[in-house]
Amino acid sequence: MPVVSAALTDLGLRRPANEYSLVSRPGLGLYAVCDGMGGHNAGEVASKMAIEALDSFIQRSHREKKITWPYGLDANLSFAGNRLKTAVKLANRKVFRAADNREDYTGMGTTVVVGVFQGRRLMLGHIGDSRCYRLRAGVLEQITRDHSWLQEQIDAGL
Repeated sequence: MPVVSAALTDLGLRRPANEYSLVSRPGLGLYAVCDGMGGHNAGEVASKMAIEALDSFIQRSHREKKITWPYGLDANLSFAGNRLKTAVKLANRKVFRAADNREDYTGMGTTVVVGVFQGRRLMLGHIGDSRCYRLRAGVLEQITRDHSWLQEQIDAGL
């Protein structure tokens, strides 16, 4: 199963600044997009910090055989699943600490959608309303569900 990827961000028409950050590392099977929360402080900072933390841990856990797992290993998850879970937790901790330690970062946050391939399987994590889609045989399919107020309203039939 070949994986083909492309990465591009676009400012769009509504925001004065681009708050997206991304990483694409085909050799590691890592693909991630973070989007700073518009209307909050330092969204572009939060998305960049999260991407850096995700990328750093996935690279480190690929290189080092005796890496420290700061949150322990979950026996119910594969190695790739544990890598993904730990990377997301580390990214969250990094953004939260920065927001807590600088007044101009108070309230900053970011969405995350991150995938790590392990062979033919994709381990996927996401938070917020950044989406992951799969294009297969000419059919585009959304494979994540938004974590948003709007999605809650749709789910409630409103």
